[in-house]
Amino acid sequence: MKYQDFVDSAEKVFAAAGHYNGHEGPGTPTAEIGGYRIPVEYSGLLYKPDLFDQYLTKVISAVA
Repeated sequence: MKYQDFVDSAEKVFAAAGHYNGHEGPGTPTAEIGGYRIPVEYSGLLYKPDLFDQYLTKVISAVA
C-alpha cells in the first residue's frame, strides 16, 4: 500500500486523458502531431516506417 496514492493519482490522470479532441486514448503507443492524436485504429502505422511517413505527410498537409 506504500504507493497507493501514486497509483490512484496516475489512474485519474490516465482516465482524464482518455478523450482528447474527439479521439479515444491514450494507449501505447500514442502519437500526437500538431495537436492531432493519431486514432487508435491507426497506431499500427507507427511500426511501419514507409506507411507512417505517408500518413504523416497527409496529416501535416491537413493540419497546415
